[in-house]
Amino acid sequence: MGSIKRGVFGLFVGLFLLVSIGFVNAEIIVNGPEQTAVNIGDDITISGYVLRTDDALGLLKFELVCGSEKDVLMVRSVSLKSGVKKDFSEEFAIVSLNEGNCNVDVSLDNFESVLEIKSSSNFVVTTALTGTVGINKENIQAGEEIKISGKSFKQDGTPVEGFAIITLKKEGGIYFSDSVEVEEGKVVFEINTRDVPGGEYLVTVEIRNGFGNSVLINAGSFVLINKIEVNAHTAKVHYLPKEKVKMEGTASVLGGKLKKGTVYVSIGEEKYEEDLRNGNFDLDFYLLNTITSGKQDINVRIEDEFGNFGTYTFSIIVDAIPSKITIAGAKEAINPGESMEIKAFLKDQAGEVIEDSITIKVENEDIFFDSVQNSGEQFTITLDADVEPGNYFIRGYYGNVEGEKIFVVGQVLKLEYSLDGQTLVVKNVGNIPYEGPLQIELESLAKTSSISDKLNLGVGQEERIDLGVGMITGTYDVVVNENSFEAVEIMGVKRMSYSWLIYVAVVWVIIMLWMIWKGSKKRLRKRIMKTMHSRNIVPKGKQGEYGGASMSRVISEEDHVKKYKAYMERVRGFKERARVNPVKKSGLFSRIFSKKQKVSSESLVVNNVFRGVKKEWTRDDGVRSYSESPQYQNRISNLDRTNETESEKKKKKDDDEPTGNMFSMFD
Repeated sequence: MGSIKRGVFGLFVGLFLLVSIGFVNAEIIVNGPEQTAVNIGDDITISGYVLRTDDALGLLKFELVCGSEKDVLMVRSVSLKSGVKKDFSEEFAIVSLNEGNCNVDVSLDNFESVLEIKSSSNFVVTTALTGTVGINKENIQAGEEIKISGKSFKQDGTPVEGFAIITLKKEGGIYFSDSVEVEEGKVVFEINTRDVPGGEYLVTVEIRNGFGNSVLINAGSFVLINKIEVNAHTAKVHYLPKEKVKMEGTASVLGGKLKKGTVYVSIGEEKYEEDLRNGNFDLDFYLLNTITSGKQDINVRIEDEFGNFGTYTFSIIVDAIPSKITIAGAKEAINPGESMEIKAFLKDQAGEVIEDSITIKVENEDIFFDSVQNSGEQFTITLDADVEPGNYFIRGYYGNVEGEKIFVVGQVLKLEYSLDGQTLVVKNVGNIPYEGPLQIELESLAKTSSISDKLNLGVGQEERIDLGVGMITGTYDVVVNENSFEAVEIMGVKRMSYSWLIYVAVVWVIIMLWMIWKGSKKRLRKRIMKTMHSRNIVPKGKQGEYGGASMSRVISEEDHVKKYKAYMERVRGFKERARVNPVKKSGLFSRIFSKKQKVSSESLVVNNVFRGVKKEWTRDDGVRSYSESPQYQNRISNLDRTNETESEKKKKKDDDEPTGNMFSMFD
């Protein structure tokens, strides 16, 4: 036991001696770094010395130790002399990505083993930078600029050289992001809020350098106001379609009146635009002639070039104007006696129904229906059974507003049959005249007969046919078209013939034609006589004329007599008919009177140049020349004038009196 204790003690002594010898042979003193925290990319300085008691040649190694991670910073060879200090001072850039508490280990080895190792003071390696950033406004009108400014430093207090990323966030979303260089640690940036939506924004600034060190700074928040306060009104509230609307309004922003902008106005589908000047605007526009009546919203929107906008809505009332009447439900074609359901609508300028009363008429040339109905209310029109076919109009009236719809009444050909005793009554109950044959069958046990007739009935007319004419008394079944009448008691009536009336009518027509011919012949004779007188074929009693020959052409008494004879022969061929009374004097009824009056006949008026000549004078006697006796000449002239006057009176009387009558053909 004692020997074991002595062996252990000897071992401890040996180890102590070896360690003591090692401490004595090498000594490393490490100083630095001065920073307690550094950023990646920063430089640190490690200094110190190595002292040995013997000469040695080895390696001096510098390692960055961060936790369990080690990164070699530098290795250098050294030649040490016994008892001579070997100083060192090295600057290292921290490029390791390891962060946390770190130190630098300095070790000396002789290529075989580590002779000595010492650690520097601890320091923190981090990527975090420091700094402060702020904004200059808390409330900003859209279009204005907001200024962001601040400073940033590294862990060792030196200004950051790098860049900054500025971000505007609203409700968690990014609305704006931009970057700016950071020089000497200064951050300066201005944000133009043009076209940026209004609202509250959070400003963040992230500052970075080239080694990945960064810092995220909350610069603050601001409220971006992009609203324009708008006010507008019209000159009045009630308007009519097509009327002019005068509107005016104002616009203001955070800083006062909005200097410049654009005004957009809409009413229904119509849109108008106007410029805003110094916060005021005026706009005139006309309402459509088809605008909907009632409440109409006018929407006003004002925008500026910076994205500010404002809206305002107010209302006007458009009064309804009755503009048209529409007829609905009417059939295009209808038969007499039928009905149709109709609605009439009074509509305004926009086609909207107005609740009011309308006068409804059904017209052709006459008015068949006249009533007052409510707009949109259904009513019934029933046509009479005998209404005439053709085009009819349903017309609605409201003041000077009218509307119509046409429908056609069809033709109905219909006969109605009934019995009145033994008389068959056929009535036209259609709406057009009926013309056609009628066949009636009469059936009995002993005999079957038929009656044929031709009907010509106007609308509503009837014809009565006695079924007993030409029939034997008895009981018959009467069948006419598709109608039948059973067990009709018929009493026979003898058929009368009226054919003799036809002969009488024929004779009468012949007589009338003969009378017309007779009268025309007499009128022709009268025209001939007038023509002869007008052409001097018959003398008119002028002085010294015979048959139209003037006395100056008579050269002797012998010539005078010769011409007179020829004249008298011509006169005999032109005798006038005797003037008679139209009824009594001639014709058929002249035979009835007891005595026939003697009718004198007059010759046509001639120049009686022999009046006053001695009766014993003959045509064979000598005739004196006209020039032999002036008294004779004067006498002849007086006679001529007298005869001429009488002839004129007679002619006038003949023209006034009738020359015959309708019975003169029986003379």
